[in-house]
Amino acid sequence: MTDDAGIAALHVPAWRRVLGSWWLLAVVVLATYLLSPVRDATEHDPAFVPLTAHSLVHQRDVALDEFGAQRLLGHPIVVTDGSLDPGFVVGLVGADGWTQLQAAVADPDVDVLDYFPWTSAVVAVPGVLVTDLLAAVGGGPDSEELIAEHRFAFVHTASASVVVLGALLALRAAALVVLSGSVDRRRVLANAVALVVAFGTSAWSTASRALWQQTPSILMLSLALWCAVRVDAEVEADDGGGASRSDPWVLGLGAAAAGSAIARPTNLAFAGILFVWVLVRRRPTVATLASVLTGALAVVGAFVVVNAVLVDRLVPAYYSAGRVQLGGWFAEAVAANWVSPSRGLLVASPVLLLAVPGAIVAWRDPERRSLVVALWTSVAAVTLSISAFPQWWAGHSFGPRFMTEAVPQLVVLALPAVDVVFAADRLRAGSPRRGRSVAAAVAVVALAAWSMAFHATGAVAGASGCWNRFPVDVDSDPGRIWSIADAQVLEPVRRVLDDERRAAQDAACLLAAPT
Repeated sequence: MTDDAGIAALHVPAWRRVLGSWWLLAVVVLATYLLSPVRDATEHDPAFVPLTAHSLVHQRDVALDEFGAQRLLGHPIVVTDGSLDPGFVVGLVGADGWTQLQAAVADPDVDVLDYFPWTSAVVAVPGVLVTDLLAAVGGGPDSEELIAEHRFAFVHTASASVVVLGALLALRAAALVVLSGSVDRRRVLANAVALVVAFGTSAWSTASRALWQQTPSILMLSLALWCAVRVDAEVEADDGGGASRSDPWVLGLGAAAAGSAIARPTNLAFAGILFVWVLVRRRPTVATLASVLTGALAVVGAFVVVNAVLVDRLVPAYYSAGRVQLGGWFAEAVAANWVSPSRGLLVASPVLLLAVPGAIVAWRDPERRSLVVALWTSVAAVTLSISAFPQWWAGHSFGPRFMTEAVPQLVVLALPAVDVVFAADRLRAGSPRRGRSVAAAVAVVALAAWSMAFHATGAVAGASGCWNRFPVDVDSDPGRIWSIADAQVLEPVRRVLDDERRAAQDAACLLAAPT
């Protein structure tokens, strides 16, 4: 720090330093996430995450047999003897597959596993350990009791919230690199960006509500992007050059990008695109290649070894490429994931539209163009891959769950626009551009407010989750996501205005709730 910079820092008001502190961001986000009452997602796809975490802690495996056949109803499973197809769902006692499930649970040589990867369960392990420790010290229920009684939801969402907080802090760190001006300005603006991402995207309404695969996925994506902007900034500072030694940021990029693909296979294209970008961006290529491969292979190698030990396979069935298909739904799915009333990313988080002017601003600097191209290409790849799923409407969830993996890239793309819109010299009285600048700032704030209100519905109003089942199950009629009158985000309003709908919806959801 120069003497002038040090003197300037001493004159920064204490309240401004607090506003720019990472710990204030962490407290606000974590407190809001923990107090948000909607936790029904813990009974959807991530339902077996706590069970698998419990098995990891107490049985040193990922088998779910100890919980009994009835506890394993209604969710995709894998039976290691092959008696049921991977991902088969036994719906009810006596339904198709029930006999095989009972036999597998009773057979000590056969295991029943969660169909979804064990990676999310690893994140839930600390929650199991803390719960068991508190039970041992205070005499309350331990993790096994809470899981058996379907009372583990708070610990589950707390675990997810901590992971999302990690992603937000990584994006904040990336913003500090991209934004310009004094350290104080960058910190305050980076916190503002992180808060908008925290409450104006699926980070709140989806990733923090349960350990979906999207939860560890956005952490890995955000870490990879933090590394990418650091590499980009270092190369630009070196005037396009690079060091011959290994760069820890390139190493981290390789590890985080590989981790994102493991957390969610649809991120494989993101990882590949980022690998190509860093090889082109940073010279010499050999040193860069060695660094990025070291990071990636370390993560992939650990994943393969753990798979061999836990599930007796190098790659679990979930990662099969056959799950992605270019069916007749593809074009509709692409459109739906961007603009449908109940699943469209731009409807739920219009503040992310700033990625467009942000990319234009960045494009004016030739040094930043390659990363702009890489990030937009990865957003396109995410869109194409998730739209190729037969269940392209994201099943029982809230808002644009499948597009969660595009959020970190769009946030980084939007940062140059945020930098310009909230530039002090443009907003200052007497500036020739003040009128347009104030209008732009007001528009950004309005978009952020809309985004936050949308996702608050998913995190606070439980009725939005019941919308998936009533009046018609969205899995039976995915066309519902296009209806404006039946939009998921408006369900709490309809419940207030329509007593009969509220009563019928409550009955439908209570029947489907666990007992």
